[in-house]
Amino acid sequence: MGWAGEWGEHRLIASSGEETYRELSVADCWNKQCAIFKISNQTDSARAPRERISCGTDNDKFVLEIESPTKAMAHLRSDEGEKCSLVFERTDTENPSIVVTAGEGDCSYFCSAKGTFTGTYPLRSKQRFFGVQSQIKAFGDDYDDCYADATPARSALCTSKQLSDLEHQWADLFDEVSLIHRGVDRRSGVNEIVMNCNAANESATCLANAFKQSGEELNKWKTEWQEAETRAGDPAEAKRKIAAIVGGYQHTHRNGDTSGDKYLTTDAMEIEKASDRSVRYSLELYFYNGHECSREGEATYTSRGMFVDHEQSDSGGMCYFEIIPTTTGIKLGDPTEKCRENSCGNRGTYDRAYFSFKRRTPLKTKIHLEGDDDRQQKTATHN
Repeated sequence: MGWAGEWGEHRLIASSGEETYRELSVADCWNKQCAIFKISNQTDSARAPRERISCGTDNDKFVLEIESPTKAMAHLRSDEGEKCSLVFERTDTENPSIVVTAGEGDCSYFCSAKGTFTGTYPLRSKQRFFGVQSQIKAFGDDYDDCYADATPARSALCTSKQLSDLEHQWADLFDEVSLIHRGVDRRSGVNEIVMNCNAANESATCLANAFKQSGEELNKWKTEWQEAETRAGDPAEAKRKIAAIVGGYQHTHRNGDTSGDKYLTTDAMEIEKASDRSVRYSLELYFYNGHECSREGEATYTSRGMFVDHEQSDSGGMCYFEIIPTTTGIKLGDPTEKCRENSCGNRGTYDRAYFSFKRRTPLKTKIHLEGDDDRQQKTATHN
């Protein structure tokens, strides 16, 4: 039909310094209808105060009805029904483009103030960009680099489902490792691979090998970190650290909720000796709008100078809960961000929690963990 493809461009307007980003992804055309998987029109001003004017959304509910080889009507819908329509006119030239004008209804549902979908979207690629539907996952930015970069390696990456899937697998691993080893951001990592492969004779082969090699290096680093995170620490040092941190802790702080109420909440943590190299702990943390973190368990002293309790998270990853002694108190850590999945509300996190030794008090009762009664019963039966 001539409508399927990736339409749009990223360009800098020299006279004003504005940057414009137009992206339109049309596919699955059949029986005078196509699906619009993405449409966006964004302008970033160059002068202070910087302003972003935009319309954009990814939605497989959008339908393009073909009226002729050069004219079509786009219907933009939400779960509530159709919001507006747009008129598409396709230029039949050597360098085709789609000119979008307003149709019926109000498209402001998809836009910021002053935003509009109207404009010209030049043909970028007749092949579909497989990264478009998951551009945030693939590139970590507000726009898809497939529209901005026409180099051979980028084009190969954007138009190959196999390479796109390989990149997304690499991105998952990269994100996991970057949480525990802060360094180059993922988008810069992808750009470096693309730039290196632009000089190769076979861009696609280069990309596949590069993602594979980088993935092997990331997995090696991840394995080494996991081993260090759980490696047993010095026994004598473990005894000293246990004696230094056992007790009850409280931290009172301001909180609030979406209704505007302000109030005080008190985080609490208890730590007791479980063995010569481990501690039992129980804690409650409170956050905005009533969200909480609640956790208990047993953490073992490791070679990294902290106590670690590790378990599998609900999503299948590994949780490494860290109790980190400092000279003035105790910090908590969740380097893989998997512990919060099992024991926190949406706003809850362990990484900013801190308890001061100045607020420590002796424990009045032993910590009773869930499952203690079952363990004691099994021990009595065995004895």
